Amino acid sequence: MKKASRNIMRRIREILLFSFFVLTLIISGCGGNETKIKVHHSRDNNVEVEKSEISFWLPNGEILSSRRSLVMADSLLLILDHKSFENVVSVYSASNYNYCGSFGIFGEGPGEIGRLGSSAYSHNGNKLLVKDLAKLVVYSFDIDSALTSGDYRPSLFSKDNSAEIMNRMFVVSDTSIIVQRIEVTSSSSGAFVLGRYNPDTQSFLQYTDPSRSAQYPFAVSPDDNLIVEAGSWWDELFLYDLDGNLKCEIRGPMYSSDRNRSQLHTFGSPMIAYGLIYVTWRGVRSGRGDLSYIDTIHVYSIEGDYIKTIKVPYRVRSMIYNPIRDTFIFSFNDFDEFGEIERSYIESL
Repeated sequence: MKKASRNIMRRIREILLFSFFVLTLIISGCGGNETKIKVHHSRDNNVEVEKSEISFWLPNGEILSSRRSLVMADSLLLILDHKSFENVVSVYSASNYNYCGSFGIFGEGPGEIGRLGSSAYSHNGNKLLVKDLAKLVVYSFDIDSALTSGDYRPSLFSKDNSAEIMNRMFVVSDTSIIVQRIEVTSSSSGAFVLGRYNPDTQSFLQYTDPSRSAQYPFAVSPDDNLIVEAGSWWDELFLYDLDGNLKCEIRGPMYSSDRNRSQLHTFGSPMIAYGLIYVTWRGVRSGRGDLSYIDTIHVYSIEGDYIKTIKVPYRVRSMIYNPIRDTFIFSFNDFDEFGEIERSYIESL
């Protein structure tokens, strides 16, 4: 009888321990298997970048248009000018920003760019993938050949159809590209879907639900097994692993489930560097195109915990991490020069 009683008590303890373990998983936020929502009720750890900590440089003495995007290509920094009538891509040394050359031609002819879209760098083969929004194709530029051959033309990487339009992309490997795809719905409107594309098989593994419809800028870090999606209309972030499993949904203090509000609290573009997530913050905008608030960057851990908010003295259009110099490069909205800030300074704030 005593033995039976001891067995019952032991069983009760096992059940209680198991229940405590399950409860711990449920309330642990991103680490849990039951709930994957983190709510940040405030972001009040505010720090400011001193103007004296920013160094400026003007690429090759040229005045580029305000619509510029930055791509790191190993030891090179690529600047893509979305409004240029000449070369699409200007190439600079990432170590000293010396000019190395340009390539890519705007135009309607074969291998020419009609309307520059997103781009991505492939480490294997030193290639740059460039989206032409006018032709709905993706070109592949061999950077070495493009810089040395005056008559070089890119190869065709992929051609979209109405059900598969690659909008944004990040090359993980030759057979794995994280892409944001635009799916055309029955009403002829577009739904943005994140997933993994295999160019060899031309297969697409869908990660997210197209019913979200909104476009979410994203960043990828293979080293951290992490994809970060930033809500372009609402105060929310999504963290996935590279297989598309949701790690965590982060809801900020201005988040609302009401998708019909006239005022939108929006993120800009995310970036991942040295185990931290940096996301530009547009604040409140009453309509599309209001970029007056992009002077703020929120910083999170790769687990989705809020760390601090950085105020930059100028409006930021885009930013990128330069591992060669261990600095952040900023393209500003109000002037032609690029700004550079040391990562150690940013982290010390």
